[in-house]
Amino acid sequence: MRAFKAFSLLEILIAIALGSFVTLGLADIYFSHHKNYQYQKSIMQATQNGMLASNLIATTLSQAGYVGCTSLDNIHITNHIDANNEISAIKILSKNDLQSSLSNTPLLDSSLLQLSFMSSQLNDVLQDMTSNHYITVSDTLTFEKGDIVMISNCIKADIFTIDDVYIKDEQQIIYTNDNLAIYKKGDVISQWRQPTLYIANTDRYDNLGNVIPALYWHQLNGSDDELVAGVSHFYVKINNKKVTIHLTSVSLDKINQSSQQWQFTAYV
Repeated sequence: MRAFKAFSLLEILIAIALGSFVTLGLADIYFSHHKNYQYQKSIMQATQNGMLASNLIATTLSQAGYVGCTSLDNIHITNHIDANNEISAIKILSKNDLQSSLSNTPLLDSSLLQLSFMSSQLNDVLQDMTSNHYITVSDTLTFEKGDIVMISNCIKADIFTIDDVYIKDEQQIIYTNDNLAIYKKGDVISQWRQPTLYIANTDRYDNLGNVIPALYWHQLNGSDDELVAGVSHFYVKINNKKVTIHLTSVSLDKINQSSQQWQFTAYV
């Protein structure tokens, strides 16, 4: 029979030592790649949050001042909702302006940016008004009781609350307690929008136990909706019709505390 030579104790110890060095080297490479992956992931997440917030704000800004066939600067508006509210396409509010009606507390360094515009989905007025309280309109956009709307004829406009809606022959007959001016066939009516954008903390936490901030907007119906999580700073500067937006977006998984700075301008 053929004899087999056994490994000596020294050879076994050398093999274990070499194996340990190889294992440690591979582990170091793994943890280095994992750390780099987590860092790149957090950068991508902060970037994604910033892009989403920037695009949403830019889209909303592009609607500011829209009231059908003209702009807010060229029309006389009667506001039956709040006669003391001076309407402008865009304005910065103070903390006291909306503090009592906000569901969330804005962060101290957050601007409160209010935009005013008519929804671009318009309904036509189908016949001349025979009463100051009833308006017959198309069913392009379905209205409901309690909706805040604007009716406009490019010279004048009224903002009011719908007190009731009747459906008849694919038409909507809107009733309001407000005494409106006489509008005619061909004028337009749609939802009135006046959102206020701001930053507030959510009720959620990241991996380090820090509260996650988000971009919110407050709407006329009193609701405060979260738009984009991971936006920690929102500062607005208005110079005439030039609006400059400064944003800071952060990753929600804050292992590496990644953040991105954003700045863009718009004209309204």
